[in-house]
Amino acid sequence: MAKRQSNRRWIREKTSTNIFGNTAEGQKLKDFRNWNELDFSELGVHQNPKDENELFFALDGIGYGDIIQSIFYAEKISKMTGKYCKIVYVTLPEIRGHQLHSSATKEVVLTYEDEKRIVQNVVDEYNISEKVRICVVKVPIKKHSILKFNFTPMIRPQRILAGNHFFGSPTLEPKRPSEDKGYIAVWTTEHNLTPVEERRDPIGWEGMNKYISQLERIYKIKRISYRDSGEKIFNTISGAKLCIGYQGIGNLISKTFHKPIIVFSKNEYIGRTVSGHWAIIVDEFTDYLLDIEKIVRMQNELIGTYKNFKEHVGFNKKHLEYLGTQNENIQRSL
Repeated sequence: MAKRQSNRRWIREKTSTNIFGNTAEGQKLKDFRNWNELDFSELGVHQNPKDENELFFALDGIGYGDIIQSIFYAEKISKMTGKYCKIVYVTLPEIRGHQLHSSATKEVVLTYEDEKRIVQNVVDEYNISEKVRICVVKVPIKKHSILKFNFTPMIRPQRILAGNHFFGSPTLEPKRPSEDKGYIAVWTTEHNLTPVEERRDPIGWEGMNKYISQLERIYKIKRISYRDSGEKIFNTISGAKLCIGYQGIGNLISKTFHKPIIVFSKNEYIGRTVSGHWAIIVDEFTDYLLDIEKIVRMQNELIGTYKNFKEHVGFNKKHLEYLGTQNENIQRSL
């Protein structure tokens, strides 16, 4: 009889430890279900040898969601340890590319200063603990070589479940108010410089545009993309009646403003983590997505329940399960 193979696929031995991230060269994954038994250094969070009161970790992601999520983690780490926590965002001197699906042919160049500006946009928009320190550094290497660095990619999709279990579901407190100005905020991949996996954009920008064109007959639509300023992105999302998008630029921003949202994604768990546990997550268009008023009304009820739990009785996994059940009931009723 053949020997039965172990199902313990979360363990992969290589040369060094990074349990938050992908299994890139020189990393190993280990059983991290018992988080409290792990030292922070095993999580890729290290003591600054020049400052005994500061921990730090490095990230190579400088998208809006990446920044919000990492600041949330840094605040939690600081609260757990009583120390300052520094996030080191690592970027290239410049990134060049063309908008993948746009008729625009002009090359887009993102510089180190542009990347710093994106980080500063987030810092300016949220109330962040003074215990969190942030810096952006550039490395003069080829783009493909950056993957060989031993970052702490807590934000990687393979580690969302683990990060939520240890730190909680990521969010920050925005400085500007959340308002309903009656329009729908939309983001697609049309103006992206790099491809997005199908799991995050299952109907593509063309499918999104067909859907949005039906809504435009009734509602005002405001579009945002990575080509827009931080001010426009935050202003548009904070004033939206509803947000619609692939799993990308605006999800965590909309979550911090407690916005009703429809997300096109193949991963429901990650979709809810970055968009809110009230979010509708779908991987194809269906006619019930045209009933905007009903969707907004029902999601606002869930958002009210979420806020009530947070304010009055704390928040735990049972509450998340409750919200998930209620969301399933909503989708069945539409």
